[in-house]
Amino acid sequence: MDKNSLIKKLTAKNIEDYSYTIIFFLTFSFFVLVVIKPNITTVFSLQKELDELKVIDESYNGVIDKIINIQTLLESSRDQIYLIEEAVPTTPQLNSLISNIRQIATESNVVVNQLSVSEINLKKEGKRNEAELVQVDFETTTSFEGINNFIMVLQEQRRLKTIDNISISSDTKGATDSGKLNVSLIINGYYL
Repeated sequence: MDKNSLIKKLTAKNIEDYSYTIIFFLTFSFFVLVVIKPNITTVFSLQKELDELKVIDESYNGVIDKIINIQTLLESSRDQIYLIEEAVPTTPQLNSLISNIRQIATESNVVVNQLSVSEINLKKEGKRNEAELVQVDFETTTSFEGINNFIMVLQEQRRLKTIDNISISSDTKGATDSGKLNVSLIINGYYL
């Protein structure tokens, strides 16, 4: 084949149409591989990140809603926080605890035979996570109505007190209405 016949065949109309098509497909393939594919990959990865961010946003909105509900609850009960401080004070306040128990005993016609307080560590270091305990051993001689009234009034006070142990015994073998009972209680008072 000589050079002139090759040029004539290449410049023929049907060959010219195929060469433009081939060049177009090569150029298109180049743009698809080099320009469009990375952009499409970026679009899909950004869409995936957007979906993940929407899920995270929903979880954050849930947490924010919970915080708002707690804040609303605290604001509605702000005027009653002093009741919590009275129920569980930050210090043992032994004087007020003992005076309250003596006052209740007097109001209930209960004679205090013995009143003793357990040992308390006031030098505890660091933040306390749980309420501390003050135990008061209380012994009396009284009637059933007297000890019943004493316990009822004790439960109605603002300071949190629980009865850990109660022991009731009688000196007499027969039961009478005004029979005296020997009562021993362990009263727990709490502080932070």
